[in-house]
Amino acid sequence: TYTLTVAGITSEPYTIGGITIDPTKGPVGQEVAVSGVGFAAEESVRVTFDPRAVAPLKPVVVTVRAGTGGAFGTTFVVPTRVADDYFVTAVGGAITHTVTFTVEVPVPTITLSPATAVPKTTIKISGEHFPGGARVLVRWAAIDGMLIGFVSTDAAGRFTTSVTIPLAIPGAHPIFVHQEAVPRIADNKTLTIPSPVIKLTPPKGPVGQPVIVAGESFPALSTIVIRWKGRTPGHIMLPPEALTNALGAFSTGITIPVDLSGPQKIYAYVRDFASPAPESLPLIFARASYTIEPGVPRIGVKEGFHAIWGRLDHSVWRFMDGEWRQHHTDPIKHAMIDPAKRFEHLDAGMAYWFFLKEPIEAVLVGGMRWTLSAGWHNRGWIP
Repeated sequence: TYTLTVAGITSEPYTIGGITIDPTKGPVGQEVAVSGVGFAAEESVRVTFDPRAVAPLKPVVVTVRAGTGGAFGTTFVVPTRVADDYFVTAVGGAITHTVTFTVEVPVPTITLSPATAVPKTTIKISGEHFPGGARVLVRWAAIDGMLIGFVSTDAAGRFTTSVTIPLAIPGAHPIFVHQEAVPRIADNKTLTIPSPVIKLTPPKGPVGQPVIVAGESFPALSTIVIRWKGRTPGHIMLPPEALTNALGAFSTGITIPVDLSGPQKIYAYVRDFASPAPESLPLIFARASYTIEPGVPRIGVKEGFHAIWGRLDHSVWRFMDGEWRQHHTDPIKHAMIDPAKRFEHLDAGMAYWFFLKEPIEAVLVGGMRWTLSAGWHNRGWIP
């Protein structure tokens, strides 16, 4: 409200008319508040968005009555328009005021829930600001990557869908969602696949020690192979194979094989993701260290003996009445005549000739503790 003074004479208070809008820009569907002053008291004011609209588009018209002071307030909702500047007018009996509203086209946006997941599990993808009633495609790793899902948006351009994460290595993997046939209308977010891990219980002990291998962050519902020292078929596989649950976790029991004292590696890898080439390494794996401690290992015959040939000593060692005794019998009978049965007939405590490809530390043979070097030996044996 203003007054004007000329030659000492002051005019009656008056108001410079005008309108304001809040906000001055926004997307389709935005509610806009319109305030006006300087209109005639209690006159009807016609507020119009896009008065120059051409059919089939129509302007938005709201009629409001000014107060006794000539002010008014009202709202309107921005109709469907392309991104551009549009007039908003307020017309009274003898007054017209105009301002500009900018229609913005919001950028399509997607959200991943969760944003970290293991392969072969399901995540939810939500999106907004896509074209209404449009079909959108969900792709893995690139805008033209593997199709892993599709869904249609609602009238407001929103959607929610679920997709299954494909088998992939740990790391960051982008997921793209775009309007079908219009790849420029798109958004992408990064999904993180965690690295799998395994835990050994106990983490150390002698040869022959039963150990629980527990793993997590592996692909869900996948077969896990456990190997000693390495990931290739050339390394010892420790049965049984395990199957991960729906969250990518597993637990299985193994027995520590014959090896030298000290730290050794145990590998767990996804059999389904191994390359068909035997020399290639599996890409999804975890490893942990098991320390073999010196002790009296309990070694099965097949694991302890790499070969048994040559002369047999017919003396038999047996533990009786708290001590080791030597007897002169031959319970293996035709073991060397039928090589396929030679392991089957080996008795605990019997003395044999056997050949070791690698040394074995602290083995109980013939009732005594021995360190056996590689080569030929003639000893009593207890598994």
